Amino acid sequence: MEKKEINMKRTVCLLVMFSVCFFVACTGNSKAATIDYVQKNNMELSQFTEDIISSDGRNDGLTYNGWNVSYWEETGIVEFLVKARGLGSQTSYEGFYFSPDDKPMGFQGAEIEFKEDNAGWRWEESGGDNWNYTERIMENWYWYEMHF
Repeated sequence: MEKKEINMKRTVCLLVMFSVCFFVACTGNSKAATIDYVQKNNMELSQFTEDIISSDGRNDGLTYNGWNVSYWEETGIVEFLVKARGLGSQTSYEGFYFSPDDKPMGFQGAEIEFKEDNAGWRWEESGGDNWNYTERIMENWYWYEMHF
């Protein structure tokens, strides 16, 4: 191999390593950051959810702090999508939601059969690879992660 080709491979390798390190440093622990955010901003979030619920669900295209927000009228869940990544069958979502009955709910307000797991509740699709995990942050507020 020529010296120029070796230097090019080293440069590409270093750029890839730098990019991975930068990505990890920038994304941080989204679960901990989300939980901290909900705990510190509970009053504003509660007012925001009350406004959504009292408007009879006429809130398409809502955002809060740059996050997409959905209101699932059937269950009363107000869901904040903090992070989405992947494509197709390798997609995952992370965020938090307001549960008016203070009970764990599935992604997009779905009523599913959770089983207790560590500090929260977990659901796994029978015969598939989909799963949903949720933890209580504080009264009426839950963190979630959903994988398809």
